[in-house]
Amino acid sequence: MSKLYAVKGTDIPEENRMLVEIWEFRKRFYRAENTPEYFDAVRQEAERIYAAHQNQLCHDLLWAVMEDFERRGNHEGA
Repeated sequence: MSKLYAVKGTDIPEENRMLVEIWEFRKRFYRAENTPEYFDAVRQEAERIYAAHQNQLCHDLLWAVMEDFERRGNHEGA
């Protein structure tokens, strides 16, 4: 069994930048609105982030965040 250990953001700088961008994205759009303008802005920002970090983890995290925005937006920000 391998020993578990922590890494620093400086050890994985690309992944660290990606996670920070996704966190900032989540904070920016956290108050979900059920409007075309809101979801268009969400889509554009997600596309920008993914274009900068084209990997499966980025795709999966953005998808999960956007599904949460949609769920809460459809329930009036619940």
